[in-house]
Amino acid sequence: MAEFSKLIITGAGQALIAKVIAGTGNIRFTKVSTSDTAYEENKLEELTELSGIKQTSLISDIVRTNEVAVKIETAFHNTELTEGYYMRTMGLYAVDPDEGEILYAVTVETSGNCYIPPYNGVTVSGAYVQLITTVGNAEQVSLEVDAAAVATIGDLRELEEKVENLKMDLGDAYVQFVEYETRENIQAQDTLGTMFGKIKKWFTDLKAGAFSGVANNCTTTEEGSVLDARQGKMLLEEIEELKKVDEEINSNITAADGSQFRYTVTDDGKPGCIITGEDGADTVFPFSDGAKVYNIGSFNTGSLASSPKDSVSINISGKYPDYKKYTKDNFYPIITNAESHGGSTRTSGNAPQIHVYPSISYNPSTGVVTINDLSNSSYDSNSQAYCRLGINGYIILIDGLSK
Repeated sequence: MAEFSKLIITGAGQALIAKVIAGTGNIRFTKVSTSDTAYEENKLEELTELSGIKQTSLISDIVRTNEVAVKIETAFHNTELTEGYYMRTMGLYAVDPDEGEILYAVTVETSGNCYIPPYNGVTVSGAYVQLITTVGNAEQVSLEVDAAAVATIGDLRELEEKVENLKMDLGDAYVQFVEYETRENIQAQDTLGTMFGKIKKWFTDLKAGAFSGVANNCTTTEEGSVLDARQGKMLLEEIEELKKVDEEINSNITAADGSQFRYTVTDDGKPGCIITGEDGADTVFPFSDGAKVYNIGSFNTGSLASSPKDSVSINISGKYPDYKKYTKDNFYPIITNAESHGGSTRTSGNAPQIHVYPSISYNPSTGVVTINDLSNSSYDSNSQAYCRLGINGYIILIDGLSK
């Protein structure tokens, strides 16, 4: 069995320790070398280098043992030896900030039994080395090791101990967990039970849409597909545009008396129409179920150059087979244009507002709708009556109006 003397710090090593104590340097150990040269113990302090070096190994591990000492580990093996040798001396090297790499400490083998044989292709022989040395101030020692260093027996024993502590086969393990109440992301320090509890909550909250295809159009008919949110925006824009058009149409429809005529929904949710009277009051006429609105025809009272007609008639019997069921309340004249010409002059203000007050009669036997009193008109307060009117418009039929 090999036996080594205590580790002797060389003069160069002592100088480096002095720099550490003075705070002008630190220690970074680099390697351990072996030699077959036999040195006397009382001469080791004077050495600056080793002769007859046979092997060199990088530091595998450095651990502070107390405030002034460190433990250094390394290993040697014979896989690259073609000739055997006796390991008689071992040297520890470090970096001096001023001198570069130095021989820091030396120990000698005292039994004469430390023989490292050459590799025979079958058996690997080697040595596991632990060196404990003083450094003056262990806080000033670099604990970094070269990644190329070989694992020592100590490293393997430590790994084996960790494996024993973790001795379990996850492939056959049962994990107990409780589903989380809220959705949370997993964290680096979560246990397996915690992680599975969080994951279970996410799966519980998943709906069918999570596994559906996404359609970015309004034509897909595949069952189970979900609509892309971008289509929602497009549809909303279309709806808003239709609302604007609908509002514009409603606001531009004028009844024969010049008041607004627009469609609405009654308080009980039924469709109908609103007619605003001269006094500003709205009258709501609800449609019966299945009510329909028809434009039965347009009319023109004639040119202003001639004498405009006071009434116009339209026969609906040929187009509407159920004409006999209607009354005059089913018909409404819509004035689209009214022109005036006469012998009075507007005194002030803007162009006069023309108000027409026709009446409607209907003969259910013949299907003839007549609009009368088209010359019955008035103007705003800043003008006088005009003598002739030229009126254009059309008549609508509401089939299903409840009055």
